[in-house]
Amino acid sequence: MYKKIILAFKFSSACRSALEKAIQLAIENDAELFIFHALDYRLKEMDQQDPELIKITQQMEQKFESEIKPNLTDFPNFQFG
Repeated sequence: MYKKIILAFKFSSACRSALEKAIQLAIENDAELFIFHALDYRLKEMDQQDPELIKITQQMEQKFESEIKPNLTDFPNFQFG
């Protein structure tokens, strides 16, 4: 039924619950899961090369690697961005 599932993620408890459901749906449908971090909308005005935006992005990636990715070892068909 689904080939791709996209999830906006902000590290909240509600988003963690949504991630569990998205993983379940992806497994049931043999679908690819794309998880993207939904940054604060005010950051969209910043230049992509702004050091502060780069720092925020790196912190988000590190948080994903340490807190979320270890829970995805049984589900390798995902991307994070």
